[in-house]
Amino acid sequence: LAAEDHQLANAEAVAAAGAGLLIAEREIEAAWLAGQITAWLDEPEQLADMAARARELGRPDAARTLADALEGLARSPSRLEREALA
Repeated sequence: LAAEDHQLANAEAVAAAGAGLLIAEREIEAAWLAGQITAWLDEPEQLADMAARARELGRPDAARTLADALEGLARSPSRLEREALA
């Protein structure tokens, strides 16, 4: 992916899950955005459904999981250390 589209894969996954809308930044216009906000205000159940789907995608423990994995790597002996002990 091009640098300008570095978040495209994430956005596509969110949209595919029904947790958001995908629109290219260059295509966003004030009138479209105002209309979308109005539609969500008129149909709050649609917005609530999207929010619920977004929560299902979330990983609130992601930072802790990554930190634990990195700490585990830091504590484990390197390949060279393992070979020296063998």
